[in-house]
Amino acid sequence: MQGDGSIYIDETDGAYGLYLDVDTEEIEKGWYKVHVEYETGYDDNGFLIKPLNGNPSAINKDLGEELETIILKSQHSEKSVHVWAKEKTGLRISFHFCGGGYLNIRGIELERVANYTPLFLVAFLCIIANLLAWEAVHIDLAERKRRYFIRVSILFITLIASVPLMNGYILMGNDQVSHLFRIEGIAEGLCAGQFPVRIMPQWWNEYGYGQSMFYGDTLLYLPAILLLMDYKLQTVFKCYIAFINLLTAWFAYKGFVKIGRDERIALLGAGFYTLNLFRLMSIYYNNGVGVYTAMAFLPLVFSGLYCIKEKRGWIYLAAGLTGCIQSHLMTCEMAGIFIILILILNIRTICQKTVFLNLCKAGTVILLWNLWFLVPFLNLYPGDYKLKELAAFQGNIQENGLGFGDWIGTVIASLNGETNVEWLGIFVGLTSVCGLVFVFISLIMNKGKNSEEGKRANISAGFFGGLSLIALFLTTKYFPYDYLCEKGKILKTLIQSLQFPFRFFEMAAIFSAMAIVFGLIACKELGNRKVCILVAGILGGICLLETGFYYQRLLVESPQMAEVCEYYALPEYMGVIEYLPSSAEILYERHQLVTSGDEVEIENYEKKYTTIKASCINRSEQEGYVDVPLFYYPCYKAKDMDTNEKLALTYGENAKIRIILPPGYQGTIKLEVNERKLWKAADLLSIISILAFTGIWIQKKRTGRFPN
Repeated sequence: MQGDGSIYIDETDGAYGLYLDVDTEEIEKGWYKVHVEYETGYDDNGFLIKPLNGNPSAINKDLGEELETIILKSQHSEKSVHVWAKEKTGLRISFHFCGGGYLNIRGIELERVANYTPLFLVAFLCIIANLLAWEAVHIDLAERKRRYFIRVSILFITLIASVPLMNGYILMGNDQVSHLFRIEGIAEGLCAGQFPVRIMPQWWNEYGYGQSMFYGDTLLYLPAILLLMDYKLQTVFKCYIAFINLLTAWFAYKGFVKIGRDERIALLGAGFYTLNLFRLMSIYYNNGVGVYTAMAFLPLVFSGLYCIKEKRGWIYLAAGLTGCIQSHLMTCEMAGIFIILILILNIRTICQKTVFLNLCKAGTVILLWNLWFLVPFLNLYPGDYKLKELAAFQGNIQENGLGFGDWIGTVIASLNGETNVEWLGIFVGLTSVCGLVFVFISLIMNKGKNSEEGKRANISAGFFGGLSLIALFLTTKYFPYDYLCEKGKILKTLIQSLQFPFRFFEMAAIFSAMAIVFGLIACKELGNRKVCILVAGILGGICLLETGFYYQRLLVESPQMAEVCEYYALPEYMGVIEYLPSSAEILYERHQLVTSGDEVEIENYEKKYTTIKASCINRSEQEGYVDVPLFYYPCYKAKDMDTNEKLALTYGENAKIRIILPPGYQGTIKLEVNERKLWKAADLLSIISILAFTGIWIQKKRTGRFPN
């Protein structure tokens, strides 16, 4: 015990392991924060928290496991963690000393965190009440009933798609940890004063990671903001998935009702698409956040392209492609292939003045809305990053394709009790397959019948059914990817960037859903209303059975669940290396060391997130340097705090930022994320274009000149 009340231990004591237990008074059920102030000379010292009431499940499990000790890093002086008390209990805060360096505990504080959920709930109910009151006054009863039916149906679809979220855990899959860190990275980037966030401060032992400049993450700002409000990491992630499920059902309905003009069939199609087996696998097993987020926007993309003749049809196309760009560029690449194919097949239509102008409008708006992301991406992509070194971007993509028997074999193996559900979801789904069979049978049965609307729907069903078959063919090992890769370096780069052919199940899912929608409309318009109802009922039943079967395998027979409340419970060293500079070694030094040239002295060094301040003296008559513990990306700037003189930056040891000091330099340096002028101009253009469109949209929406 020190004179100031702090607790101190160092390696001279010859002790290691548990050395200090602090017990709190009994606390009520709720959300708390434990704040520790400390000093340490070694990174392996830390603490964990356990409940005192004898029930190990009384608090979140990622606090009480000794292998998941919360590390007190030497470069910091304080650490805050959250405790979810599930029942009344006291807490024991146990500090561990590893036997190296020293550890000085200067203070411990326990405080209850505000719970904003009741406030959000009250605000939501008030909005709903006001909306219903307004509609009761301004809208007739029949229209209100129609709207209520649509809303309840979309909520029902969302509820079914969100069943795996209804537990106290989170399903851990292939890319789960990476995406949880992305949310945390955006939250910490906002705390660091970045907007938009370019560098995620905590990744790679706080050396910073520039994934946001390569991978769109706009929608992830929503869970990141909730994280800043002290919600659990798994809670905000579940909220995000539920939100995307709702968005997918809503956008699918909007897209399908626009192309088919039939609300009930559009809702059915939205259900088939939202509950598509590949999409559910992407959410709950593969955890491909970019994939399932982009899939929410695909209905807008292809419904907008289908209705491009209409005066405002280009808005759907622009909004859909913007969502894909901001979510998953590989989805954009695949969608682009089919967009080009559709345009070629409809070249006569494209040559019409109205259609051509609408395409130009969509292209211009897409470019302006996304400049803030595309300019940095295109600026950095030609550089040397590990993305271009990975085997997945250099290997044989064709050998990763599926055989026709693989789909059936996986289902049969699962029915026979195989517990590995990984390959079970790499399939377009039985609902889509049965729907496509119905579509092609109806094409033959309805041939020659007289009804302009029915004929149009029949042709469209066949067209999108054909596109779905092409997409399915692209998922197989029979498509000549190897042959195409030999035809040019650019083509090879584009093909290999897809990594796995099964990604084309995304396209098969949207095209099969559109084909089914048109097939049902064709049946209805051509006088086969009873057949339409029967087929819709059968497909609906198959969809629910297929979804229930997958949930059974996922949640009951082979669950992979964990409780993850905060990112400190996840591995410190990330496995995601694609967006690191090429020269960065994976096994870099753990300690955040500042190094410099022989005749450079450093004083008053301070690092907070991605901002570094240090007083430096270069006693040499030649240029000196300082290497700081941040990976080099071209969005940093260094300057002298007194003169504002800019200092040159380059790559230092292990791809760290090297600040070049002029001969005889003496002063205080400030290094921070500060975008290039070109990037700032792109940001400004995007903001202006988005605000301008929003203003015009609101104005014309009031007059009924924009689509709903």
